[in-house]
Amino acid sequence: MGGHMNANPPALDNSRGLSKGKLLLHRGVLIAGLVFITVMAWFYMFYLYVAMPPMNAAQMAKPNLQPWTSLTFAMMFIMWTVMMVAMMLPSALPTILLFAKLKQNQTRQFEVILFVGAYVALWTAFSFAATLLQWGLHTRGLLSVMDATNTPILGGAVLIVAGIYQWLPLKFVCLNRCRSPLSFLITRWKDGAWGAWQMGLQHGFYCVACCWALMLVLFVVGVMNLLWIAILSLYVIVEKLFFKGESGVRIAGAMLVFWGGWLIAAR
Repeated sequence: MGGHMNANPPALDNSRGLSKGKLLLHRGVLIAGLVFITVMAWFYMFYLYVAMPPMNAAQMAKPNLQPWTSLTFAMMFIMWTVMMVAMMLPSALPTILLFAKLKQNQTRQFEVILFVGAYVALWTAFSFAATLLQWGLHTRGLLSVMDATNTPILGGAVLIVAGIYQWLPLKFVCLNRCRSPLSFLITRWKDGAWGAWQMGLQHGFYCVACCWALMLVLFVVGVMNLLWIAILSLYVIVEKLFFKGESGVRIAGAMLVFWGGWLIAAR
């Protein structure tokens, strides 16, 4: 097939690879490329946000009765995909950089692109599922003009589900894989281009399984609510890179459950 399991990834030496200067150059190009992609994704989201016509609170809360066409579906799918790149690529940066360091030989640089591409492919698949969900809610008249749930019971239920997931063992299994790049790469290492693609898919799977419920919060606050997109993006980074243990994640989950319960009780 192209790659076999190898419990010992390449050592971090450069005896047969690039010079130190070229390694630093390649690393700089990689970081610059990832930053550029992320910035452009955020720029696209900001463009969509400012392009929306101005509306007051009453107008934003009205049901969205505009029928979807195939073009609408395609544009929403693109929007979700770009949004997931903007939100999730920064949190994957430590794993990508470590993988690139292990693939420091010049002949293996393409494998880094495959790893990142596979990671993005998983979030693209999630974006397709999210677009289907948005379309389904829209056709039933359950979304407002801002693509937010327009019934307190549905919105509260979504928040409660997202909050409960923050307490489940599956959440922490996947989160720990995302928090420990070296552990993930050592235990899941596969050689070759096909191996790089498989590892990128696996890392993307853990990332999606870790964060999918948090992304559902956008259906409550508004799919195009730029402030909440930024808040969730920042939280994902903090959860993966700065939280230690489970307490911070559980507190966030409890807050979501409380928020959902309050929405339902105040209807």
